[in-house]
Amino acid sequence: MAQAKASVVRLVLRRSRPLRRLLRSAITTSWTTWTAAWGRARPLRRLLRSATRTSRPLPERLRWAAAAAWSTLSLTIIGFMAPAAVWYTGNPGAVPSQWDPLAPLELRAPETAVQRWKIGRALDDGAQCLAAVTAAGLHARPTDDVAASAHCGVATGVDLRRLDNARLSAMHTRCGVALSLFLWEREVVQPAARRLFGEPVRELLHFGSYSCRHIAGTRRWSQHARANAVDISGFRVASGRVVSVLRDWPGEGPAAQFLRAVRDGACGRFRLVLSPDFNAAHRDHFHFDHGYWTGCR
Repeated sequence: MAQAKASVVRLVLRRSRPLRRLLRSAITTSWTTWTAAWGRARPLRRLLRSATRTSRPLPERLRWAAAAAWSTLSLTIIGFMAPAAVWYTGNPGAVPSQWDPLAPLELRAPETAVQRWKIGRALDDGAQCLAAVTAAGLHARPTDDVAASAHCGVATGVDLRRLDNARLSAMHTRCGVALSLFLWEREVVQPAARRLFGEPVRELLHFGSYSCRHIAGTRRWSQHARANAVDISGFRVASGRVVSVLRDWPGEGPAAQFLRAVRDGACGRFRLVLSPDFNAAHRDHFHFDHGYWTGCR
């Protein structure tokens, strides 16, 4: 009986060109919708390309089978998501901020995959970044954009004076750097200080952020020229003790352990992290930036 039904279906499809066109159009439309939906998911696209790459093209029958499978999956997901979307629009605020991709970024919310995605968006969107740091209570006053030259300037800058618990001398930097410093101080620096010193960090010591200059010893422009980097030289804890990168990095005691812990933790918040392990030019500070290069040294 099943074979007979399948034969009838194949016969109808062979004899009905409009029906075949309609089915192909539906499959193609569904496929196009999916590729547009995750068009920015570059790692996923790369994975799918590598997984489906073969030495010769797939037969047309298999290509249509794959497209039909994707269409079925699309319709299944839509069937589940549509009721959820209706419920979501009728219940604003029911989803916690850290799980709600449409809610404004709250920097004090717990870390989730959605929260990390929202942080990444804020790093590239000045308006979202300013809204997030303002809502978090940072002492970060927005400043006018600076356009010193073709290679130097500050866009979406802030005058930063305090993070979560630690103060710092006035720093003119990009909002994205301030946002990352806040998360790093809150999630890495303070827990490490309490674990190793039994007291919190009250001040971050730094060499500044914005500086219209080249990378030392080269003709390449530094990320400091765009206020897209910061140099941290030390930390002052509540008792007044200063932990210095220059003095304490070579040791083995709690101060050295603390410096290595906060260096490692910064690698999850900045694209490039350089320490005394990188070269002699960084013997007295940590360099953090959101530039083109990535690394943790």
